[in-house]
Amino acid sequence: MKNVWKIGARWSTTGTPESIIIDIFKKYQIVFLGEETKRFLSDVKIGDYIAIADGLTVDTLAQVIDTPKSVTNLGFDFTEEEKTRFTYEEKVAGAKVNIVRLNPEDTFSCTRGTFFKAKSIHNQVIEKFNKYHI
Repeated sequence: MKNVWKIGARWSTTGTPESIIIDIFKKYQIVFLGEETKRFLSDVKIGDYIAIADGLTVDTLAQVIDTPKSVTNLGFDFTEEEKTRFTYEEKVAGAKVNIVRLNPEDTFSCTRGTFFKAKSIHNQVIEKFNKYHI
């Protein structure tokens, strides 16, 4: 069975709405998992699902398509402006994904936290991802 993980899309220590980087996730078809690289690199697997929340609302879903690695080794040419919006350091883990945005009527709430295994929304995430992913 594939895991479902929840991550936040507000990339700041305060979690302010203006720090959301979902546009970068969509543009590059990636997600940033966080700064505890060892855990993210070993626990997140190809085929796992990601629920991406803006605050407490999950409005984007993804499925991991490549082994997570350091953001500096993902092979993307981020612009200088983009690099100012997130932590571009070797200790930050990222993963290439297939990403889908949910229509407003399909968004749902989740618990607070930046990264965790989302057992309570497991089936909902997989069902909605499959509904949107072509």
